[in-house]
Amino acid sequence: MNTNTKVSRKATQLNEITDRNFTVVDLLNLNTNVKAPTVRMHVKRNVAAGRYVATGTLKSGKRGKPSIVYTVAQAKAATA
Repeated sequence: MNTNTKVSRKATQLNEITDRNFTVVDLLNLNTNVKAPTVRMHVKRNVAAGRYVATGTLKSGKRGKPSIVYTVAQAKAATA
């Protein structure tokens, strides 16, 4: 019997915003059934992979750090 098999959980599917700029709070409001750390890690991994780009900050008017605004990176066209 092989005991070296690794079993992991299935990836959580998130609804994404692809047509406009968004913040982590926007994604949390869109995915109400997903926990906040999962959404934050999803954004962090996509920024590291180059799929999302941080475009600026959005001040909420309240205390605390301003929200980071993200957008989906444009696919680079291949030049021939």
